[in-house]
Amino acid sequence: MCPNCKGYSERISIRQPHEYLHLVNQIESLVNQKLFSVTQASCALSELKPDSVWPSDVIEHQFSCNDCGQKFSLSVETYHGAGGEWYPI
Repeated sequence: MCPNCKGYSERISIRQPHEYLHLVNQIESLVNQKLFSVTQASCALSELKPDSVWPSDVIEHQFSCNDCGQKFSLSVETYHGAGGEWYPI
């Protein structure tokens, strides 16, 4: 990992919708700053807002660091509320 993405290397368990949405906002900011790129997505990040209906029962995104290529995964299971996770791949 490089200095741009090393700070995001910690595995994070997501237990509540607000935790997931907070993380989505952080990652969307990195994408907008061109530090990370979305490589796979089950929906657009812009669809994930506090007052919105979940677009799917399972939401998954994969990202890569634009500097070193390190990949990351963000997923959440919305139907059963089993939570989700952020982690480096």
